[in-house]
Amino acid sequence: MLMLERPTPRTAGVLGTHGSMVANVRVPDEEPHVVQLVAREVDIDTCAVYVDGRKRGWIHRDGHYYVAYSGQIPERAHDCGHALLWDEAAALLLMATESAATEPTATAEKEQA
Repeated sequence: MLMLERPTPRTAGVLGTHGSMVANVRVPDEEPHVVQLVAREVDIDTCAVYVDGRKRGWIHRDGHYYVAYSGQIPERAHDCGHALLWDEAAALLLMATESAATEPTATAEKEQA
């Protein structure tokens, strides 16, 4: 179950309190783990998703489902997947951005070997 809370003073200082919520999302990866993120409302259907103060992407409500986009700029963001629940869309976004962050490291290790 997704539990949204008001941001802590630390995150509120960075993002502001209007339209911001803190959520713990379970990411079903090879090693399932929980990630705390901050969702900041951009407009009525879209929110920006931050982890550790860095923007990971966007979640946009499109009719009855949510679309996860990874990227800093909405116009250049990449579609990560669709889900019926907001927290599932957030998990798709986090899995896509975590795998993208580890891919350059993995290819660099292969080149060194």
